[in-house]
Amino acid sequence: METGKIAINNRGIGMTKAFAELDKFAQYQGLNRKEALRLRLLTEEMFGMVQGIVGDFGAYFWLEGENKKTEIHLEAYVNMDMDKREELLSVSSSGKNMAAKGVMGKLRDLMESYLLNYEDISRYAADSGINMFPYDDYGMMYAGMDWNSHYWSLEKYKNGVEEHKGENSAAQAWDELEKSIVGKLADDVLVGIRSDKVELIIKKNFA
Repeated sequence: METGKIAINNRGIGMTKAFAELDKFAQYQGLNRKEALRLRLLTEEMFGMVQGIVGDFGAYFWLEGENKKTEIHLEAYVNMDMDKREELLSVSSSGKNMAAKGVMGKLRDLMESYLLNYEDISRYAADSGINMFPYDDYGMMYAGMDWNSHYWSLEKYKNGVEEHKGENSAAQAWDELEKSIVGKLADDVLVGIRSDKVELIIKKNFA
């Protein structure tokens, strides 16, 4: 089953409608009360991340599922250049983005990076020496034929963090995973670019 696509934005528009669609989806999939609650919690975490994205952000939300294997989808078009992003950040109270705290903070950073045009990413990285695809020490992968660039996988990130648990940065990352609803409940989270669209997919198998 695949639900219809619902337009949402970072001001909360469309989210009430999305939750109503989620409730119908959970019933159709035969999820019990506990499973439906977990699906809602994962969606709430996704929407909380969306509301932290800088600038005007809109996306399409929908759910897919079969035999209790569920996917929560978010799809947005690449719509920002580096100059616009820096201008938006300059008028914030701190002059910079909110610090990326926890797993969802990292996902927000990744989404914002992927929303930039490739040319801007390359130019900014070359000028500043800053990696515009953060958190690739443990989770970044080169995609196959399906994806046009990099994508980030929570499953690969978890595996990488676990392999380096003895290191300070990995220990902190593991602590974040332990405290994260998405880190505990989701089987995997993918963030990447397909053509001119940024996609975030949360996967959960309730079977």
